[in-house]
Amino acid sequence: MRNERFGALLSEGLSSVAKRQHKTLRAVDRDITSELRLKEWTVQGWRRGYLPNQPEWVAFLARYCVASGRVQVEWAHSLLLQARYPGPEALLAELFPPPRGTSAQTTGPHVAHNLPPLHGEFLDRRKEMARVLEGLASSWPVISIEGLAGTGKTTLAIAAARRCLAGPEGAVEPTFQAVAWVSARDRLEKRLWLDEVLNTIARVLDFPYMIQLPSDQKQVAVDQLLRIHRTLVVVDNFETIEDPDLSAWLERMPEPSKVLLTTRDGQLRG
Repeated sequence: MRNERFGALLSEGLSSVAKRQHKTLRAVDRDITSELRLKEWTVQGWRRGYLPNQPEWVAFLARYCVASGRVQVEWAHSLLLQARYPGPEALLAELFPPPRGTSAQTTGPHVAHNLPPLHGEFLDRRKEMARVLEGLASSWPVISIEGLAGTGKTTLAIAAARRCLAGPEGAVEPTFQAVAWVSARDRLEKRLWLDEVLNTIARVLDFPYMIQLPSDQKQVAVDQLLRIHRTLVVVDNFETIEDPDLSAWLERMPEPSKVLLTTRDGQLRG
């Protein structure tokens, strides 16, 4: 599979190596292929966006650019995400250890989310919050917040989702690496939402090229992302959506990712 964003990131990292070592990019390519015992055109293909089919090759590229080039943690995080490297946090912690006297939690990339801000004061709803967080920590793939209009379902969902991310407010173990928020509140005329949900997940996880894929390929690609990156998909005002394809897709949400819905009725009781 080809990912132009991966190719651009790798080219940036290898160019940094070439500049620091006073070499040509072609010479850097030869160094890598010699170390990995591959053909020279293999690295050239990676720089054009073709993804390495071995995780250890991705790890080598990240280590090589960090050790020999002037790349930052944000670059390494993006490269690993674009390459679909499994469990990138461990490798990032190895490549960018915290300074002495600081906690490991103070370093590393920001978690990804597109959550809207909380407007006004979030009233004390400890009982409801505890129930939502308990559901998200359970084995159920889909959790719903149900209630009449004006009961604060959306606000509760935003607050709960924020507590699912790593950080001082984190209240779920393990935390989620990302939260993808989709709301039907202001587009009541729209009925088909599966494509929009898939596109939102691709954007939040920084895989924009997936948006251009055909529908069936997009579902497969996003499903794979959700298996690699523990993601909370939040769909607000679900009762206004009439899309059986979206409902079917949500019900088979790939582990370890989960779904949180706000709705006036229990549409996915099964």
